Amino acid sequence: MRNELTIKQWRSEQFDGLRLFNTSYSNHQFPSHFHDYYSFISIRHGVNEGFTEKRPYRFDAGSILAIGPGQVHAGNSYQKRPLSFDALHVEPDVIDSRLPKYLSNGYPTWFDTKPLRSARGCRIFDLLCQSIRLSDAPLLLDELLEEFLNVIIEDFRQTQSIVCDQDAHPEVLKAVEYLRENYKYEIRLEELAQAVCLSRFHLIRQFRKHVGLSPFQYLRNYRVDQARKRLNQHGSLAAIANSVGFYDESHLIRNFYHVMGISPSSYRKAVN
Repeated sequence: MRNELTIKQWRSEQFDGLRLFNTSYSNHQFPSHFHDYYSFISIRHGVNEGFTEKRPYRFDAGSILAIGPGQVHAGNSYQKRPLSFDALHVEPDVIDSRLPKYLSNGYPTWFDTKPLRSARGCRIFDLLCQSIRLSDAPLLLDELLEEFLNVIIEDFRQTQSIVCDQDAHPEVLKAVEYLRENYKYEIRLEELAQAVCLSRFHLIRQFRKHVGLSPFQYLRNYRVDQARKRLNQHGSLAAIANSVGFYDESHLIRNFYHVMGISPSSYRKAVN
């Protein structure tokens, strides 16, 4: 079976922090990864299965899967059958400005890992996606976004849970911050361990426990995500690789494919 992956992207002209993706595939596997934004996913056809924070899920049309910033997840189509889904990517500042009462200052907000069965949430989500595709009037898009976020938050609060990652090991939080601040440079394990005052072994163990990835995997994913953002621009792959901490173009291509399941050139072509 061929590994075919199709991605379409729409950008909101009203909100810089709002992007809509439609992804279709069958024989494809997204490995463990994370994003720096909220992702709300609704199935158009097929069944999606995977895991978030090592907890498995499976859902079809009629449900919403909400993934928070930094939440490690992976996914694929059930039994390699055709799958198509819409994913709304929302930057944290958009959420923060609209729903501050649900957030904990300084900590990312994560949703429960179970897909939410919500008919009204899916209905509003579809209207919101249509509005983004058609570049509707700003007022209509603003209303739909506000209604969707509040409906989803309320439904999650009633049926599942919303958690704030306040219990993470403080040294792990420092390690994450150090990796993010220095991702453009080569980072050694000893350097990272000294920066957070942990032994190398203890750092790896605590990092895996609280983040779900090793420090190396986290850094690789973060660099790939930074490269992904730059692919919307016109710089060469070599220049992008250099700007995000990869040695060269081939190093970027290899790591991008490992995390995203698609080459940087193919991704750029799909979203542009």
